[in-house]
Amino acid sequence: MVGYWGFGEELTQLVIWPIFIYLTVPNFFQFGTIISFSTLVATVIMLYVGILTDEKRNKSLLIKYFSVLNGLFWLIRPFFPSLAGVVSTNTLGTISKNSLIVPITSYSYDRANKSHIMPYVVFFEQNLVIGKILFMLAALAILAFTANFFYIFLLSAIFSLLFVNLK
Repeated sequence: MVGYWGFGEELTQLVIWPIFIYLTVPNFFQFGTIISFSTLVATVIMLYVGILTDEKRNKSLLIKYFSVLNGLFWLIRPFFPSLAGVVSTNTLGTISKNSLIVPITSYSYDRANKSHIMPYVVFFEQNLVIGKILFMLAALAILAFTANFFYIFLLSAIFSLLFVNLK
């Protein structure tokens, strides 16, 4: 249950991180290039992770590995506020996040197939939303008291580590 709360971290990926990139790299062309490059590299690597996920029976090991990597990349992002730093940390973060989603999706489908599919899908979606709500409340409190990106990224790292609870 708690493992799916890790999806709360996506709010940083979709809202806070683009703001951080824009404040670091205000040129729209460079901003778009960073996102496009990161997405292309992550997609190619995600295909390989998909093959690994299909071949390996132990999806939870891949989930743990990429969860820790994703958390690590959230921790280092604020320390590289330059064009090269944003490109590298965005690329590594996108790779780790997308690579994490592949075994989680496979794991979730396997679990749903072993039980009743619709109740499991509802369980999954409810926990995903609970994680996003908890993250949002914590992030709003952090922004209200500190207005510091680092603490939001730290919260993202912590939420990313929640995925290791998927067994």
